[in-house]
Amino acid sequence: MGQKHLERYKSVGLIFNPFFQGPLYYDNPHFDHLFLDIDDRAETISKIIFSYREVANPLRLQIVGGKGYGKSTLLNAVTRRILKESASARTKLLPVYCQVSESMYKREPEELSELFYRKTWEELSSLSEFTIKSLKDRILTRLPSGMTKDAAEAAAAGAISLFNPFLSAIVPVARAALEAAWKKHQSVKPSPSLSSLVEAFVENASAKDVKPVLILDELDKADPRVLMSFFAAERRFFESQNRIIVLATSGGIAEQMAYAGGRVQEIHREFEQIFKMDRLPNLVETSQIVHSRLRWAACNPASFDPAAVVPPEIVERLHYVSGGIPSALMQTCFQALENAVKTDAKSISIEHLPFFVEEMGNIEDYLAKLSRSHKLVMKMALSGKRLTASDREIQRRAEVTRSRLAQILGVLSKRGVLKGEQEGRYRYYSITEYWKGALQQLLRINRKALD
Repeated sequence: MGQKHLERYKSVGLIFNPFFQGPLYYDNPHFDHLFLDIDDRAETISKIIFSYREVANPLRLQIVGGKGYGKSTLLNAVTRRILKESASARTKLLPVYCQVSESMYKREPEELSELFYRKTWEELSSLSEFTIKSLKDRILTRLPSGMTKDAAEAAAAGAISLFNPFLSAIVPVARAALEAAWKKHQSVKPSPSLSSLVEAFVENASAKDVKPVLILDELDKADPRVLMSFFAAERRFFESQNRIIVLATSGGIAEQMAYAGGRVQEIHREFEQIFKMDRLPNLVETSQIVHSRLRWAACNPASFDPAAVVPPEIVERLHYVSGGIPSALMQTCFQALENAVKTDAKSISIEHLPFFVEEMGNIEDYLAKLSRSHKLVMKMALSGKRLTASDREIQRRAEVTRSRLAQILGVLSKRGVLKGEQEGRYRYYSITEYWKGALQQLLRINRKALD
């Protein structure tokens, strides 16, 4: 993003646009400030996981929510909570967050298995190699480009304190488990399978009282048939001891499979722990989400008023249009703020909302195709005048004959701009409520729209 564009945000008291799409990642230093734990979901899921800390039997937990509901961010919140408490008991937890978005391109269960084990091994290797420096570099990549170097360094330094117990107590064990897995299989020719390496890692880590928590994200993007066959093929891995599996699935996929363990009727029984994200944010929560993002990006957080940039009535509109769906809310807010700063506005108003901009653009395109006479008739209707083809004043001002005026009124009526009603010998036309409101809004931002 160019420096000139970043300077524009200062007009609304911001350093950058905080409404980026995509999940919040657990290593984002501002995660706790930006994440809203609706209905204590992350807390509840974490407690379920912690209850299995000393239990040898596996936990298979499925998180079910619609597309864009915030499942990925919730998984990262759970990962973050586990990191905070990872070293606080005899059996330590190793959260392994795996984003398997490439699953959508796999057409055979064998391909999905290879992807799953490869992603898991890569993340295990990355976690095992964590140092303060590598972690700091990773955290810095999560920060927005508009943040100053000093602010970024301070944020990264503060975030590292969260990982200190993990770095000191778990990383050395994970590194040793990784090396032992390689050593055990180094004689295998031509090379050991990734599944055997992952299994050996789990075995080695468990011997040192470290239990992996595999947190699987976007695996449900795979074809349902492929996904069900994958779980059936890898049933032994998922049912073995000393591991916790957390899987996020969309509502549609979840109805078809909770966990494929043989016959279809056994699926939901096999994956007994199911957590449903039934509720979307309400208006109050939407306001909290929007305002926390704005405060995060504020030039002077202490004196910044988020309601001055996004007034309550605009938050209400944003909530209504997005349906409260977090991904849709972020996308709409991002574009609305972009539209506002482009016009040097001090706050977001209705004409900056993406759906409004698109709607006004469509109306302007339609008006551009109309003659001066059409626009004059629309302007007279907008003033509240009832129109009829026999009105000589309208004929004179529009410079048209009675038959031509009747044609214009008919065209505008067919388009929905005007509505007609018969009164005796004459048919009278008036502007519809939609077009009255739309044209009034358009004229506020383009006074010459009907000229």
